[in-house]
Amino acid sequence: MKKYEIMNRLIWILLPMPLLLSNGCDDERVEQSCGCDGKATSIAAWQDGSLYKNTDSAGSYLPKHDFGIWFYEHGEDYTSWPHYLLICNEDSISDFEDIPEFSGIPVKFSGLLKDICGPSIENDTIHYIVLTGIEPGCGCNSSTIDESSEEVGYLSKYANNENSDSLVFRIRRSVGGMDFDYYVCNDSYLTNFVEIPVFPDELKVKFSGKLKLICEGSGPTTYLPYNIFLTSLEGL
Repeated sequence: MKKYEIMNRLIWILLPMPLLLSNGCDDERVEQSCGCDGKATSIAAWQDGSLYKNTDSAGSYLPKHDFGIWFYEHGEDYTSWPHYLLICNEDSISDFEDIPEFSGIPVKFSGLLKDICGPSIENDTIHYIVLTGIEPGCGCNSSTIDESSEEVGYLSKYANNENSDSLVFRIRRSVGGMDFDYYVCNDSYLTNFVEIPVFPDELKVKFSGKLKLICEGSGPTTYLPYNIFLTSLEGL
């Protein structure tokens, strides 16, 4: 075979290789620039949102996902729109039981935000998130928002409407004609009392404790309800 024929064949064999290598790099670049395995584009640092289980109730236009967090983002012109974060690492929410459908339950969270794959979304309102921290935004296990110290109130109990076998203990405090209701998280201090009356009967007490936001539906409709983790309780 002549020398120029060998060279010609080598050129045709080698010519597609840069193109193949280039395409491979492009595919890798695209793969790494979006989705759960993509690079982080921003950070969410302990902000409020709502955790939900997806059943298309959040919106059928969202990419396929099992769980997400959503919140309202507010613009400078006083407009607002929902922002959706599709959870990549579902093991991070394993402590949450019975996560409801949209609109979900309040949480505080932090994590790494990543772009979705596909066409850009108006207002950039949908991302994937790799959670680095999440905790309840309400209820007994949520963060303390305030404290009560040596307050006087009225202790009672009543049946939980959602579970007739359990009791809810409440301390009511009235200030300036407004009722503050504290639903007790820890019952260890209640053992000091031989009998706690059933509402509307009440027992006058002095109490201190850490206040937490109450989740919607945790008690009857009252003025200014809170959960409270008691640090002291005594009868008067």
